[in-house]
Amino acid sequence: MSTVATISAVAGKKGLEKVVDDIYKTGKDQLRIRFKRWKARKNIGVLYTQIKNIRKVKTILQPEKAVDLLKFYYPCKVKIDDKPKTIRDISELDRDGNIVIKGTVGQGKSIFFRYLASREMVKGKKIPLFVELRRIGKGEKLVDHMVEEANALGLKGLDKGTFLWLAEKGKVVLLLDAFDEIPESKRTRITNEIESLAKKYEHLQILVSSRPNSGIENSPFFQVFEMAQLEGQEYVEAISVMAEEDIAGNIIKSIRSSRTPIRELLTTPLMVALLIVRHGIEQSIPENLIGFYKGLFTLLISRHDKMKGGYTRPRKSGLGDSSLENLFEGICFLTRKEGKGVFSRRDLTSYAKESARLSSIKCDSDKVVDDIIKITCMILQEGEECRLIHKSLQEYHSANFIRNQPDEIARRFYVHAAKPNRVTHEHWREELLFLKIIDKYRFLKFFLIPATKRMLGLDVKSAQRTLKVTREMIVQVFGGLCGIGPISHFMAPPDTQIESNIVLIRLVRDVVFNGLSNIAHLLKEIGDREHNVTVAIQDFSDSELGHALRDWAVKSIKEIHSEIVSAENYVKEVESRKEIFEF
Repeated sequence: MSTVATISAVAGKKGLEKVVDDIYKTGKDQLRIRFKRWKARKNIGVLYTQIKNIRKVKTILQPEKAVDLLKFYYPCKVKIDDKPKTIRDISELDRDGNIVIKGTVGQGKSIFFRYLASREMVKGKKIPLFVELRRIGKGEKLVDHMVEEANALGLKGLDKGTFLWLAEKGKVVLLLDAFDEIPESKRTRITNEIESLAKKYEHLQILVSSRPNSGIENSPFFQVFEMAQLEGQEYVEAISVMAEEDIAGNIIKSIRSSRTPIRELLTTPLMVALLIVRHGIEQSIPENLIGFYKGLFTLLISRHDKMKGGYTRPRKSGLGDSSLENLFEGICFLTRKEGKGVFSRRDLTSYAKESARLSSIKCDSDKVVDDIIKITCMILQEGEECRLIHKSLQEYHSANFIRNQPDEIARRFYVHAAKPNRVTHEHWREELLFLKIIDKYRFLKFFLIPATKRMLGLDVKSAQRTLKVTREMIVQVFGGLCGIGPISHFMAPPDTQIESNIVLIRLVRDVVFNGLSNIAHLLKEIGDREHNVTVAIQDFSDSELGHALRDWAVKSIKEIHSEIVSAENYVKEVESRKEIFEF
């Protein structure tokens, strides 16, 4: 064990001894008896080991065995007052209240929370409870799940009442990971349960991680912080931490000598990790975003063979690379359709069987699953539980499955995704962003053009090269953003059509959505401050800022229309090529 690890172990155990001793002194009667049992040196050791195991993870860099994240962890930065700040401890967020940490694909939210949990253990003030929200069972209460997690950590015999007493005294800190991975059907209930804890126990600190626009960041009980992307030369430091010294040097040298602006894509730890994996297998640098994902399955399935010169790892399924990849893409689509990233081995075999049926591939589905797990490591198995190694890889291969479908089948998907339904847009958002690149023609023709035309109230079938922005159009797209529409569009539960339009705008122009989000928060603050929402918004509408906002709305709608015109031109150009194949 290294000196750093030894010091960390000693500090971790002392930290736990300190917090458990503090709980023992604070408790009364039966609580003291229970805490006395936890105070035993043996039990402290068990508790320390279990919490330390939070740091053990399998990643795309080390898919075959769990490793301590401290061996590859690059310190995360969080935007505080719009300035990136390296966070090595919860206290460095400079907020005592409840916090949502918002981050996009691959920014390392889960790794960050695991790291913070391990740091909290060393401090010896609170017991860190790291909870993966996706694991909450159907109908299971959040508190009941957390009690189970606490028992699994080593707090044997802890019941609901004791847990809530610890929450009341502020002796635990909750790190609730991946809110966005909760199925839509459970989100409202779990949000209510999280808010209930936040409201009732003022000394309990709750941190939640999530992708943007999952819903939890709108809770009045949380302050939202955004994870910062890697900037400038930070990718050099990240590569140096994640890869061995000589390998890191070769990769950095390749990036600097590359003719493509690849460094501009190295904005997240995931992108850095994917680059390290690809370079380690084929000694190459991808040219663009899709290049990070394209062919990765084939590279991983042949990784061991390439590294062992001439050796071909036997496959139980007897299938070639292409067939296995087709089956894997089908599995990704089917699991994404059901909103699952974690499933039992039995369910995974069922997905493989259905994927084989869809792809017309004759195989033993159980053996296919074995090959994917043991050779590619893109699906990890721990006991009977299986999970995709990263959600973005699931989303890309799901998109690839759609891209490889015949026109009529793909059209059905795009028509479904274009329906005015916020949940649908959010569910398939990442696939749609990939498809915008890898299936551009059908994405534009079947999804973007009809969806955005309906959003603007235009005739889907006819082309309109000019656009007159009307008052009704602004209300329809932005829900009365400037106070010129029904006040209910602001303060009542969002209208499904309006809400789905907002999500759709994000697919067209992220800058429009971000602007809209900021303005919505501004209006809410004005309403809260004035205690009269109608008057506040009317004053806002009549102000100089309100007029500027209307101008901004008109400009944004014209930009969206410009996107439609460009898309129609592209579709027309592609379809004109069909003449070549008319014999």
